[in-house]
Amino acid sequence: MITALLYGAIATTILGLVGKYAEKHYSNVTVGDAVIALQSAFALINNRYTIQKTTGRRKLVLVNHGENRATVLATLRQITGVGYYTAQNMVNRTPSIIMTNVSDKEAALTKQALEFVGAKCEIK
Repeated sequence: MITALLYGAIATTILGLVGKYAEKHYSNVTVGDAVIALQSAFALINNRYTIQKTTGRRKLVLVNHGENRATVLATLRQITGVGYYTAQNMVNRTPSIIMTNVSDKEAALTKQALEFVGAKCEIK
């Protein structure tokens, strides 16, 4: 855990310097954008983008977003209430665990909604 935090601090410092350079030389990139990208990467490593429920014992996994990535992303945001970047990271890095400790019924309904728009999901 400490090692991950140390690597995170080093990476954030390096990314801040790179972000300042990019901000100076490219008008459309900011330091904040670079830091958000790094935070998203570390959150994925730590699996923080998983929706934690306490209603059951099932896990819902997004296996593939299919041909209609944008619609799957919008549907995922609407169903789970997560932000754009969180949903984008879930969809882009498949297979990804969307929900844990969810009831059978809620997992089935979420799976059905995502599969309706072209995604492939599994309930474990």
